[in-house]
Amino acid sequence: MRRSVVTSIFCLLLSATACHGQSESQQAWQSKHFTDHPLSGLIFETTTETFITPTMLLGSLSQNQLVLLGEKHDNPDHHRLRLSLLESLIHDGHISLLSFEMMDNSQQTALTGLQDSNAIHGEQQVIEALSWDEAWTWEFYRSPLLLAIQSGLELRAGNIDRQQVRNIYTQSDTSIQELDSEQLAALTREIDLSHCGMLPESQFPAMVRVQQARDRALAISLQNAPEQKAAALLAGNFHVRHDLGVSNYLPPNSGSVVNLAFLEVIPGLEQAGDYVPETGGRKAYDFIWFTPAVRTDDYCAELQSSSDN
Repeated sequence: MRRSVVTSIFCLLLSATACHGQSESQQAWQSKHFTDHPLSGLIFETTTETFITPTMLLGSLSQNQLVLLGEKHDNPDHHRLRLSLLESLIHDGHISLLSFEMMDNSQQTALTGLQDSNAIHGEQQVIEALSWDEAWTWEFYRSPLLLAIQSGLELRAGNIDRQQVRNIYTQSDTSIQELDSEQLAALTREIDLSHCGMLPESQFPAMVRVQQARDRALAISLQNAPEQKAAALLAGNFHVRHDLGVSNYLPPNSGSVVNLAFLEVIPGLEQAGDYVPETGGRKAYDFIWFTPAVRTDDYCAELQSSSDN
């Protein structure tokens, strides 16, 4: 797919501030909450603190050896926009390896079998071969996975399996040590927030170890891309963070790393810079693509209510 075609597709998805056709872009959103937010559809470059076009974003991504592409797992617009980016990167011949947070190392043999086979794989064949975990919505990951198989990319199951999680959770080590004390403290706070303050403090060290182990495994999965081309990772926004995530576990010779987060806009928060966390002076994201939100309910209130009942 040529860059100009991809850009025209993006313009149908963006707000009028970035491209043309505001009514078309609003109709295109699958996430219906806060579509009129001034940041919805915009792409923000954090280093220059400017808004950029999809063409400029693609140009920046394609200049790096490792491309970390985030998501909020349940937002269909994040998957839709990211797929268009991925299509362009693959068709331009930029990447030769694609790793998935959504698959663990127990699925690698099956994944390699799909990659090595000359057969044309139907959707159901792929699901069955991988014993796809239904916790991950198949319709969100079907297209990038089938595209990667059909394009002959090296495929990696980037995550650790459940037995490894259990082993790491029960071990006595306090940390994997790639993060300094400030980062570990920030990671602990983020884990506490993500569990709505309901996680017992006694579990913090184990949860931190598991998070670090996942990030380290994802980092390892990106190594040794074929033909000395770039590698790309599909993972949640937290995993792709530079300050706390995968970037901290990459070896020094990995080459240049760039990341992109897809973030939902928040009512009343209209300055793009307010969406960029940082730890130790290191910004979490290089680029942010803002989208409407898929839900408006209070997850923590809902979780608290469930625990009370």
